[in-house]
Amino acid sequence: MKAKRIKKLLCILLCLGMTTAAMAQSKTRSILDRVQNESDPELGELIRAAIENQENLRSSDRTKPLELIRKVTISYTQIKLFDRQIAEVSRKIEKETGPDELRNELMLAMTELEAKRMTELANLREV
Repeated sequence: MKAKRIKKLLCILLCLGMTTAAMAQSKTRSILDRVQNESDPELGELIRAAIENQENLRSSDRTKPLELIRKVTISYTQIKLFDRQIAEVSRKIEKETGPDELRNELMLAMTELEAKRMTELANLREV
């Protein structure tokens, strides 16, 4: 009698677990969805602007649309990464109560990140 109850409870728990997993999976976007639909409006606007500017060029100066989208996306993600890194270093500089040498190193790191960000911004403008 107890064995049947345990089997029924296990079946119920298994069904609930599978249902929960299916619901969680349906909320997670698949890779194909993420590739086909751009959810970042800023990146979408940059891609549209790049494609419009590309159409205004002579046919000999144009690059392939997919290559253009790839270049814009890579530059955009690099700039976002640099922004986050700069914010993190700035936060550490503000909190740092240690030696001046460490603070100077953090300032140099932040300056280097800002220079890399400006270079990537220039690359994005060129694209």
